[in-house]
Amino acid sequence: MKFSEKKIIMKIDHSIFLLGAVYFKKHVFIKTILIISGVQLALVIFTLIVIYIVYWDCASCFPPYFHVHNERFYSFYDFLRQTIMPILRFIFWYIMVPLFWVIRFLQFKERQEQSRTLIATNLLIKGENHV
Repeated sequence: MKFSEKKIIMKIDHSIFLLGAVYFKKHVFIKTILIISGVQLALVIFTLIVIYIVYWDCASCFPPYFHVHNERFYSFYDFLRQTIMPILRFIFWYIMVPLFWVIRFLQFKERQEQSRTLIATNLLIKGENHV
């Protein structure tokens, strides 16, 4: 793995955990890890469902390293490799970090407005006119 790829992965990790820090109020790290694990589990289940739909009538469909010769598998594998993987790579390398930064900014701005409203409400309750 190249150094530039490691830097981008580090930026993605930081953006995910910063989003978790802004979104959650308590136990930020644990909740963020649980959300990441839940998303990974959902992706695995989604992948299994897609494989089941594509190969529902194939009793011996295995990945290519099992040397199973199945034209249906290879055509789907080529489709994934040539079409879907470049799209997923683009999303991973170029869209995830800015997307998480924008979501984090919006969440931070919302929390800032809530705290301003709370401060103004507390000041009005105490009878002070400082806003």
